[in-house]
Amino acid sequence: MTFDWKKYLKLAEFINSIDKQSENENIGDEAFYRCTVSRAYYSAFCYTRNYAISHLNYKRPTENRKENAHNHLINFLRDNAGTASIGSKLLRLKEWRKCCDYCDIIPSGVGNIKFLSAGAILYANEIIKFVDEKS
Repeated sequence: MTFDWKKYLKLAEFINSIDKQSENENIGDEAFYRCTVSRAYYSAFCYTRNYAISHLNYKRPTENRKENAHNHLINFLRDNAGTASIGSKLLRLKEWRKCCDYCDIIPSGVGNIKFLSAGAILYANEIIKFVDEKS
């Protein structure tokens, strides 16, 4: 059975809604928010990738291509007038996710991590809603 990528968004929303003060103090608020951004991104990325394959004739990059799968899909979407807006949102989500997954300190130019997690959920919901309306 195929995984429902919308469930990652539900997980992100759940993680973001947890009362961080009542949970294990050893985890810390920032870990919850970073996880939220990451799960929101992957829900939107994988859901959109599957839509693009089945409805837009999108072809995944082959192993010998230099471009990674994330950039490949985002560029494909941004180059298509009908999906350029979700391609741009997906790019923004990817940038946020990379900061949350790899940066020891979130750069001030990226934003406050709490608001970033809320923004990631908003963007992922908008992307998935767009895809659902087109399917």
